[in-house]
This record gives sequence, C-alpha cells and structure tokens, in this order.
Amino acid sequence: PTVYLALTGTAGTLRLIWSPEDSAFALEDDHGQRVTAALLRRSGDIITFGICQTPTTRRLFVASAQTGLIASGAAPLAPLGAFTGAQLHPA
Repeated sequence: PTVYLALTGTAGTLRLIWSPEDSAFALEDDHGQRVTAALLRRSGDIITFGICQTPTTRRLFVASAQTGLIASGAAPLAPLGAFTGAQLHPA
C-alpha cells in the first residue's frame, strides 16, 4: 500500500492509504482497523479526501476530479483523540 497522509497524536496514528490490490483507499489506525472506500484510480487524476469522526463512527470520503465519482465507507470505530501532527507523503 501507498501512504498519502499520516495524522499523529498522543493516542495513535491514522493513515490514509491506497491499496492497489483492492483498488481502494483506506483509513487505517495503529490497531489495523480500517475504513475502506473503493474508487477507480486513473493516471493524472486529482483525488480529494474527507475524514469524519463521530463518537461512534469513523467515515472516509474519496472523490475523483476526473470522473466526478465519489466513494465512501464507514465503520463503528471510536475516536483516537486530537491529532498534533500531519505528514503528507507524495505518490
């Protein structure tokens, strides 16, 4: 998998990854818990992401500027707390 973003905090890390085997983006925490959103990825496409956390649910939104398609996923996962750092990893 390719890591695009890592959000770090005192309670752990949340990573935004691309998994070519699954043709999906995923939001994965330190415990291996994932929220997955399948979206066809094309060369040169601009992909935007949205991450949402409620007290009971973690959500991931992924959108393609080239195709206009939007994918999302959700899982019943608790918040990791506040993040104090963000690292972007270019592909």
